[in-house]
Amino acid sequence: MRIRSFLFDMDGVLIDSLSMDLVAVNRIIGRRFGRTVDDDFIRSIFAYDIPEFWGMILGKIEVPADPGIQADIIREYREIRNIYEFKLLPGVVELLEAVKGRGCPCAVASNNSDDDIHLVLQKVKLTRFFDVIVGNDHIARKKPNPDIYIYAAGRMNVDIKQAAVLEDSVVGVQAGMTAGAWAIGVATGGTAASELRSAGAHKVVDTLLQIELEKLLMS
Repeated sequence: MRIRSFLFDMDGVLIDSLSMDLVAVNRIIGRRFGRTVDDDFIRSIFAYDIPEFWGMILGKIEVPADPGIQADIIREYREIRNIYEFKLLPGVVELLEAVKGRGCPCAVASNNSDDDIHLVLQKVKLTRFFDVIVGNDHIARKKPNPDIYIYAAGRMNVDIKQAAVLEDSVVGVQAGMTAGAWAIGVATGGTAASELRSAGAHKVVDTLLQIELEKLLMS
């Protein structure tokens, strides 16, 4: 497959937001409910969007479903996220500079809102690399459904079958593959390389530093 464009997930591929979650989740539920969840559980749900993520956490600690409580927790979590100083993951700037240097269109397609994505990308100074930024505001079905990647490819006017999707989660890999893209699993988020391989990723790397761009463009 010859790659002509790139579609990146954000959390776990471009930025290390897992480190924030591992601290923020237990800080919030510890203060509110006197409960905690283990790190492995947080990693296992890291790929889901914020409402689903928190719904799973509250279910895990057996807090009765209450839209008001969940909304208040999400508000507190977003406040933490909005001021958190995210770190870029290894190889992000190097790969983006190389991709843009070759004239390949780039998009971010994330399970977050447009506003959240723009805020984070501005903070880490990555906005300039992307032609299209797509959040889940625009789609009816979230990952593992392919909608967000199909939509992003359409916005860039590129053939999804000649696009590489870079994902750190099983649901993300499944979304990219179902869309018809070349799925690259990046084991920098909450999912191990072995799980990404089992999900069917065409290629799995430990960090973006291992992406061999020229081979992708010439294959």
